[in-house]
Amino acid sequence: MVLTERKEHIEILNLYLRGEAETIAISGDDSARSRKLKHDQIRAGNFQILLATGQLLGEGFDVHGIDTIVLAFPFSFEGKLVQYIGRLRGEGLKYVIDFHDEKVEFLDRQFKKRKKFYKEKLNLNDSA
Repeated sequence: MVLTERKEHIEILNLYLRGEAETIAISGDDSARSRKLKHDQIRAGNFQILLATGQLLGEGFDVHGIDTIVLAFPFSFEGKLVQYIGRLRGEGLKYVIDFHDEKVEFLDRQFKKRKKFYKEKLNLNDSA
């Protein structure tokens, strides 16, 4: 599952990925009917990559079978991080792919706040 805040980001990623994998791109721009169809596809597990806005996949939206989350946007709020990581359920290894851009001060600061959560709450070290 790839999470971002920008609908345009979802559209661009979907253009690149849809020829390589079964993707579902879901955002607030989808009509109620389209969103319901996509939710049904997601519940049935008919996808390889789910592209979505973090806001749309907020509380009350369960996605089963997710083993990897790619955080493709900057944020620092611990509640969001808990919510997104909480999507990784079930047996087996789970992965969170997070990006650190230390050359952009704002992005560096945001990442360091998430990293603190990873260390303190998930007991992950720097190499994880």
